[in-house]
Amino acid sequence: MPCKDPKGKIMHLGSHPKYNSYVTTLLDDALESLDDAMGKRKPGSNLTPREIEDALLEIEMNLREAIESGNLPMEVLKELSEDGIVVGKKLALLELPSHEESLTA
Repeated sequence: MPCKDPKGKIMHLGSHPKYNSYVTTLLDDALESLDDAMGKRKPGSNLTPREIEDALLEIEMNLREAIESGNLPMEVLKELSEDGIVVGKKLALLELPSHEESLTA
């Protein structure tokens, strides 16, 4: 269930295996795309931190949009709804960190 952390920001505690599996699939797909891009480069070249960040930001944006629109797989929607997670609302209403706050690098 959603609750507030010591700083007053909304956070969520709980286990959501179907949502986790869905997100893992998105991450795996992004990694595969990055691997494909690496295969097209000359040997010894590496991904830049920016390329990795862009891939993660795209996943984050797509997840936010899917949650806001309720456009998630049915089993994921059911799991989240049963645990009281608000789906179909703007995530900003949940006081989620902005992109700048979510960066760790």
